[in-house]
Amino acid sequence: MTHSYGLICGVLVALRRGVQPVIIRNLNPKYILRKLREAPESILYSSPAMISTLAMFVKEDEPLWAVMTSGTVLPKPTFEKLARKARHLYQQYGCSEAGCLSLGRSLATSNDQGEPLPHVEIAAGTDAGKPGEITVTLPGGQTVDTRDLGYFENGRLHFVSRLDEMINVAGFNVYPGEVEEVVLEMPGISDAVVFKKSRGNGGDQVCLHFVSDGEIPADAVREFCAARLAAHQIPMNIERVEAIPRLPNGKISRKALSDTQPAPVLMAQP
Repeated sequence: MTHSYGLICGVLVALRRGVQPVIIRNLNPKYILRKLREAPESILYSSPAMISTLAMFVKEDEPLWAVMTSGTVLPKPTFEKLARKARHLYQQYGCSEAGCLSLGRSLATSNDQGEPLPHVEIAAGTDAGKPGEITVTLPGGQTVDTRDLGYFENGRLHFVSRLDEMINVAGFNVYPGEVEEVVLEMPGISDAVVFKKSRGNGGDQVCLHFVSDGEIPADAVREFCAARLAAHQIPMNIERVEAIPRLPNGKISRKALSDTQPAPVLMAQP
């Protein structure tokens, strides 16, 4: 168990409700699915990375009963696939400092974090075009700044990006998830991560690492993005890699990627 989400939502909540939680240490996907089939109306609490792997093994005519995800937003293709392979798909938003803060049911999009829980007050941006930092007021008046960007739509909280992962291109904000969503729509690309590199003059460069079955020229990826994104969102530094490195909890460290080397000379935008 590598995340407070698993401890709080998966273990402590189960114990509070008088249910014996099953903690699985064998991370073989087929083993996990077998354990889930042994308890047909169970809910799986896991990381987006593991859930994405499990989704490849689940048949649509044999869906899982319930799945809870948290920690980072599922890629859109994985979210859509999972929505067909689980009868109930939930997503919770929270942080180590404050625990679980909102719960999403009947999810419409992968960044939908649901409605705030009744014991907290959450402030964020007013709409998708104006995201703001998600701040939380706990019982007793303590305020927690999450360093996450988000907004409310129809009373539901939506996650956009970590503040320190936002990319500043000539004064325009670029949110990595929005670019990744477009890149993952390109045929042949199975995984992608967008991150920033400093250009040394106070601005950032949009960088992309992607995984594909075969060779895809960087120019082809850039042209695909140019037809679907604004000019400032188009990745300039593009590299095909064997795999996207992930932390034990399934998250990608964009900061580690950003810190590996300085950005190359900026190429002219198309």
